[in-house]
Amino acid sequence: SPPVVAPIIAAAGSLWLETFPVGTHVELRGPLDGDDLPDAQVREQTPTMIDGQRPGTYTVVLTHPLYATRVDTLQLVAGQRDTVRGPLQRLRGSLSVSPVQRGARTHITNVTERIDTSAVGPFVAQSLPTGSYHVEVTLAGFQSWQSQVDVSTTEAQQLLPDLVADVGALVVLSTPSGATLFVDSRAAGPTPQVLEGIAVGQHRLRIEGPNHQPQERLWDVRFGVRDTVRLVLHLRPASLTVHSTPEGARILLAGVALADSLTPQVLTRPPGTYHLRLELPGYDEHDATLELAPGGDHELAAVLQQQFGYVKIARPLFGSLAIDGVRGKEGPLGIRTLAVGRYRLNLDGHEKHFDVQVAKDETTTVQWE
Repeated sequence: SPPVVAPIIAAAGSLWLETFPVGTHVELRGPLDGDDLPDAQVREQTPTMIDGQRPGTYTVVLTHPLYATRVDTLQLVAGQRDTVRGPLQRLRGSLSVSPVQRGARTHITNVTERIDTSAVGPFVAQSLPTGSYHVEVTLAGFQSWQSQVDVSTTEAQQLLPDLVADVGALVVLSTPSGATLFVDSRAAGPTPQVLEGIAVGQHRLRIEGPNHQPQERLWDVRFGVRDTVRLVLHLRPASLTVHSTPEGARILLAGVALADSLTPQVLTRPPGTYHLRLELPGYDEHDATLELAPGGDHELAAVLQQQFGYVKIARPLFGSLAIDGVRGKEGPLGIRTLAVGRYRLNLDGHEKHFDVQVAKDETTTVQWE
């Protein structure tokens, strides 16, 4: 039988690839020598080991979206391992940010590249690593402007942020109208008042009017919102000082007694017309109608008229009469005028006494047998 001829297999070579950044795409092309066998096409990502390649000349193409493509040519030798390592060259582009508002601060960040920088005024970067950047422009009194921009090698990025004022609006109404409005202690004119372009945040609103108590309110202005604020003015209260002679009279307003209000007394009341009465046992009631003006200081001084009645001693006609223990001279008894009230009457030479109630303008008759 004919002899068996074994196929001749060329010894293989290998290739180790280690690059920065990790994850670089690898394409191995070859061998490029004059061989009628097809070229090998191997695609991997670094770091990687490529084994079992025929000896010969190869082209290694390294690609990454953020780095320049790198092409190496190498010679694989049978039974040996070749190595490709080293960084790829970073792609770079340009970015300029020119805010319309002067003094604005530009802040750009790229988390992947660990880039975090800011500058006041226009920001220009001619050699910025390609990739996605977050751009924020800030200025006091304006809304923050933000954008996401991709920096590439093909086109210079130019941004012209125009910040929007961080303001709202207020419509201030008052009852009554015509009050003077103050915003944060600065006069803003009479109400009703429309305030445009008020900075966002808390503001103190105050209204004032003649003969009225000032009113204040804190209000939070919101961005882009027009709020309506309604404020009500109240008339200043009036002060009324009430005196009477004698003191201790009870004070009634519109027929209603005021709790714990005896003369002398200082009353504070809203402006208006009041009907006032003073009452004190044994005295005539004192009535008055008063017009209390806003913020006015008023005074009422009343002299109360004492009430009197009469006691007639019918019998005997002469004697010495004691009234509440005060003894009078002996003489004709007749009719006695006494202030309204309760009295005890005693007559010399008689054990009997009388307790009498003297009423206004009335006569009470007593007699001893």
